[in-house]
Amino acid sequence: MTNLLEKSLITGFGILVLIIFIILTAPFFNQIEEFKEDDEKDIDNYMDFVERLDNAILSVVENPDITYKDDIQCYETLDLIIEGNQIKIYFKLEDDHYYKIIEYKSYFCNYTYDALASEVYSLEILFINNYSFINVVFSL
Repeated sequence: MTNLLEKSLITGFGILVLIIFIILTAPFFNQIEEFKEDDEKDIDNYMDFVERLDNAILSVVENPDITYKDDIQCYETLDLIIEGNQIKIYFKLEDDHYYKIIEYKSYFCNYTYDALASEVYSLEILFINNYSFINVVFSL
């Protein structure tokens, strides 16, 4: 009889410890989920930047007589390499590296923007040298 009583007490105590552990760790699971959602929002912000830049360049390619000027929000740890007929965009979130390479039929003046700060930049895109090169300029 005492053997059965000891087993039930040990089992009850184990269940109690397990419940206390779950209660104590539950808030951390919520924080992990919120952290993951924040990363997804950051990736969406970077992809919005890439899409806006791509649309701006395509509008200048379609209408070479106009100059595109607009304000665009950049985000931290953004590297932008413009060379040949490609734009390479690199960014880092936490320990993960992301990149996107966009190719165009037109050629660009070569620029490298390393670690653009999280600022609003003035973006200017125009054709130079009788429509042979596209110039993409970020300035504060």
